[in-house]
Amino acid sequence: MEKALHIENLSKYFASVPAVKNLSFDIEQGEIFGLLGPNGAGKSTLLKVISRITAPTGGRVKIKGRVASLLEVGTGFHPELTGRENIYLNGTILG
Repeated sequence: MEKALHIENLSKYFASVPAVKNLSFDIEQGEIFGLLGPNGAGKSTLLKVISRITAPTGGRVKIKGRVASLLEVGTGFHPELTGRENIYLNGTILG
């Protein structure tokens, strides 16, 4: 019979790697913001923290107003619309 792996024992097997570190920026009202980078760079993690889907483990995020994020490329996107049209459509749906 295999021994169960408990949460407190996970640190023996996995190293902690920060997804986002030493990052600071300002986005003014009405500006469009996008993230580009290679796989594993922390883009989705940062968007989840900014949109309050995930809580940051360190630091802080200050938001004044509303934020809507389009996280998963291809999810809910209409193939016959352009990227810009899909963003407007999803923004309209999100309010």
